[in-house]
Amino acid sequence: VLSWSTPWSAVEAGKFKTLEGLFVPTWSGVATSVTWRVETKDTTDDIRIDTAALVEQTPYGFVRTMHREVLSPNHNPFGAGTTNPEGIYIIDLEGEYLSLQRTRISGTLVVLNGPVYVWAVVHWAPAVSNYPALLSDSEVNFWLGNDGSTELDEATANANYNPPGTPYAGWSDADRLDTYPALMRGIVYSTADVKLRYRPVLEGVVLADNDIISEATDVGSMSFFDVTYSSRYYRDAPPGFAATPVVTLSHGSIRRVVD
Repeated sequence: VLSWSTPWSAVEAGKFKTLEGLFVPTWSGVATSVTWRVETKDTTDDIRIDTAALVEQTPYGFVRTMHREVLSPNHNPFGAGTTNPEGIYIIDLEGEYLSLQRTRISGTLVVLNGPVYVWAVVHWAPAVSNYPALLSDSEVNFWLGNDGSTELDEATANANYNPPGTPYAGWSDADRLDTYPALMRGIVYSTADVKLRYRPVLEGVVLADNDIISEATDVGSMSFFDVTYSSRYYRDAPPGFAATPVVTLSHGSIRRVVD
């Protein structure tokens, strides 16, 4: 039996904190069972676990996360905080992978050099109405609804999803009391595969150069993949998604004129 634990870590009341570690076991054979647990010290207070995972190290290396965040033309909590007026943000994963959940995005993500996992619940729509929501040169995995969530809840996430500069339905505030319907709207395009699992609900168009694969898994006695097609992207295609116009001469529309 092998065991390992992280050091004790103090967590401020009403706040979330990430606890993580890497365990390199030394055994030969096959692991028949693995147990993971969280325990508290010197307290009788309740604790809330937002996300928990025990995973084998992947060939992609480490995960980059976008959890409980707001990204929009006026709000960028990452890096230097540089914003884009159309909400277009490019992420180079450099061989790692991106985990995105419980986040509100008003914009377009261009994700390069690594797979994307969108799971649990999001509220995501492009800032420019006919623009894509997600463009990727690697595999895209939609695991939406894996925890049964149907709305983005500020109190549950301990986050404010409509801060000043990123209003929702024209309204901004500083509290953490609002809820937002689960939403994934826009064009999703991958030059690799798009995989759909649990209860993904998408509004727009899903495109892949390779395969679109349904891996629907039962959650709460329900398994489905729900896509509502929007003709907006046919009538007003974004840059790069429209065919080059072909100019032809209509019979009787040209004549020779002699001075």
